[in-house]
This record gives sequence, structure tokens and C-alpha cells, in this order.
Amino acid sequence: MKTTLLEGKFVPRFDHDLLQQLAAVPVAPVSEAVKIGVENEYGQIYRIIETADLLANKELLSKLRQSGYFVVPLNPIDEYSVLAIVKLQEE
Repeated sequence: MKTTLLEGKFVPRFDHDLLQQLAAVPVAPVSEAVKIGVENEYGQIYRIIETADLLANKELLSKLRQSGYFVVPLNPIDEYSVLAIVKLQEE
């Protein structure tokens, strides 16, 4: 797994908690990366998470759902697209 902040985007307060959740995910080589976008409270994707494959992606998304994050699955159109968008659950 690899994570990247996008330049010029607002980093929300929940990012620290998100990084703690990601720290518990085993590190795997990213050969055929599957990308997940993380959305801030302004609706901007500010962070990209890359997992090694679809199985690692499924496990990560399941863990984030259990931790209270909302996951919006997408149909990627090319290798640069994200497979899902993760955002904080609205209260």
C-alpha cells in the first residue's frame, strides 16, 4: 500500500485518524496498483491510496467501512481512475 497527498488540496482533521487506520494495513508491493480517492469535507479528493491488487483493496475498504468511513464504489474508466472514494460519514 502507498498513499499520496495531492498538492494544493485541503487536508481535513480526520486525516490523522485515517493514517492510523492505514498503518494497521500490511504493506504489500504495488505492482498493479488499485487506486482509492479520499475526499475532504469540501468534496475534493485530497489523498490517493494505492493497494497492490483487488483483494488488498477489498480488505482495506472493508476495514475503513468498519471504522466509520463511507465508501462510494466507482467504475474506473482507465488506469488513472480511482476504484472508490472514501469520505467521513456525515452525522
